Amino acid sequence: SIKMAAESSTFSIGLFEVGDAKSCLYSWFCTSCALADSRNALDGSNFCFNVFCLHAIPYRWLVRSAYNIGDTTIGIEDSLTFCFCPCCATNQLYQTTKLRGNPSSDGGALYNTQIMRPISYWPSNDERFLYSVCCSCCAIGDLASTAYGMPWWMGCCFMNLPMARNTIRYQYRLKTTTDWSELREECIFPSLVSYCLGLCAQVTHTPIDILGKCFFKGVIISHLHEEITARNITNNNTNGTVKRYLMTNSLPSASVSYPTYASASMTREQNTDYEAEIMNPVQVEMMMHQQPSSVLSRGDGYATIPVHEK
Repeated sequence: SIKMAAESSTFSIGLFEVGDAKSCLYSWFCTSCALADSRNALDGSNFCFNVFCLHAIPYRWLVRSAYNIGDTTIGIEDSLTFCFCPCCATNQLYQTTKLRGNPSSDGGALYNTQIMRPISYWPSNDERFLYSVCCSCCAIGDLASTAYGMPWWMGCCFMNLPMARNTIRYQYRLKTTTDWSELREECIFPSLVSYCLGLCAQVTHTPIDILGKCFFKGVIISHLHEEITARNITNNNTNGTVKRYLMTNSLPSASVSYPTYASASMTREQNTDYEAEIMNPVQVEMMMHQQPSSVLSRGDGYATIPVHEK
């Protein structure tokens, strides 16, 4: 079932309202922590990751999109609000998300169970890879626009790569590609790579750090682009309205056909290489107790059991 965000089209408090006094003081004197707490309330994401990697302007857009607040097609309001009133905007976001929580009954950290495509260190699409290397900001804007309908300019100007990868994973219910937490995989590991490249540049007196960082960004961005393209999900619903962040009723499928498993969105007639038995919610619950790692959630209460090659 979906807890429809469209039931309310305004923030819980106004931009210049105090609301809860303790929450207001928290937002004013520890803005980064309040924003991190806010997103944790929205989708259960890692608090420490949000402290280091969450950018306030695109995050405000994501909150408005999740709760269907105002027009999200342009995004100028989000930029101006945080440029001129960052503490007030943080207080508004914090108290709104703490009050309303996750707008979806089957989205968020606990539901990130889908498997990402394996990373290729030389992506198949050379043009996309070179574009990502030469203009990573523009490529990130493309990713945000395609994945959840964010204005391209906002993703390009304000979205950093760790946040882009993290929010795209949450949009499509994807787990991390390793057994690491999202903090280690999407924040600490890239930072260590950057640090090591910097040391190599100092030792060798070459621009290897710049080249290495560009290559690293190109690999990650190309991987995300291939993931989104393979899932064949655009930023429009069938009725032409912009898709809402974390709104499961706008996601036709959370699974895609890879060599390792079959797509839950395919019919049995379409699924020519693999076959999978679709289980109802009661069967899913039973299977989760018996073989929890083998159940592939479809995002609609149903799931597929392990597939067998024909």
